[in-house]
Amino acid sequence: MTCYYKILEERITNKLRSHDITTFSNKFNNNYAPIISDPSTLWVKKQEQQTGDTILHSQKNNQYAQRERDRLEVHSQPTCIKVTSEAIFDCANNPNPINALTTGVVAKIPIVLAELTVQMNINSVIDLHQWVSEIKNIKKHLKIIQCLLLQNTSILFIKGLVKKNIEYAAASGNKANGLCGDIRYCTVDIPFKCTTKVNFNGHEPLSVIPDSSKEFEYYQRQNIPESGLSYKEELLADDITELNQISTAFYNELPFCELTSSRIVEFDELLAQEKMVRSIEEKMVIYLTLKILQYRQVEIPPA
Repeated sequence: MTCYYKILEERITNKLRSHDITTFSNKFNNNYAPIISDPSTLWVKKQEQQTGDTILHSQKNNQYAQRERDRLEVHSQPTCIKVTSEAIFDCANNPNPINALTTGVVAKIPIVLAELTVQMNINSVIDLHQWVSEIKNIKKHLKIIQCLLLQNTSILFIKGLVKKNIEYAAASGNKANGLCGDIRYCTVDIPFKCTTKVNFNGHEPLSVIPDSSKEFEYYQRQNIPESGLSYKEELLADDITELNQISTAFYNELPFCELTSSRIVEFDELLAQEKMVRSIEEKMVIYLTLKILQYRQVEIPPA
């Protein structure tokens, strides 16, 4: 086999030389002479090339498989919801000693002036913007906006609102044949206000101390500028060209309220208009349990 390649090489080289071509011969000798001279080298080169192609093909298959896994993982997750959870374990703690005064102290703390339950009766009409076939649910939250004790009196002013979220079935169509619609909701504020007389069953509030303003004058001796009088005569009076004043302001502690509990008893009725419903009339009885407090200085005896 080696002799065959040598004869083939000589024939090709002679043919090229007859046409004055030597570049190919030199390139052929430099690049392929070692392979032709040793056929085993040619087989090794071929095996290396095949091995390289196999590795490259395997890498491409791995990349394609990874892309497919990523694609399937993305499509398997929800597009708008992501839930992450973790376990929460109890943390250990050690109680620390509480350092408290035991020798007696004067403290400024809120004391209870009165505790009372106020009843308010409310009647209201709610007009909706569309026809209603049924009231599904009503949720409500009570909020106190003002709770003011007018001092030097026992009258308590209360103002607030009931925030209602009404869930209803919107009606459309002929009632004789059937109704269709959506479940909708409407949020409204029902205001209320009242005054009530307080019985101070805890402690009487402090009386307010009014502000004061006092003027005082200085004695002054002046000559009399009018003619016809003796130069020895003098005017003894206060000085009207100045103002002397003492103003005192007292900052009283204003009583305040604390809402302890609330209870609402209500009756809601649908008002029909032309065999359809668009308004709700409601009657509510509201019970408010309040505490009226005021900051006072209190002497706490030793323990």
